[in-house]
Amino acid sequence: MEKRLIEAEKFVFKGKDFSAETVTKKMQTFLTESRKAKIEKVLNGRTCNVSVLVERIHDTGNIAAVMRSMENLGFQKID
Repeated sequence: MEKRLIEAEKFVFKGKDFSAETVTKKMQTFLTESRKAKIEKVLNGRTCNVSVLVERIHDTGNIAAVMRSMENLGFQKID
């Protein structure tokens, strides 16, 4: 798998730092080939090229709904 993590370049677990590449390599040993293919398909459908604009929010719960929709559509970044 190619490196695709956008923001998270390291992970901290029990006080130890792990690179995204190390975590990805370790997790591959637990995945079947069909699962790897599904993950690749999902990752290939994600994008950072879309911006979402929200204005005049009256109900702050709508922000969470927008964020869930963005995740479901594969948008990777919220500014």
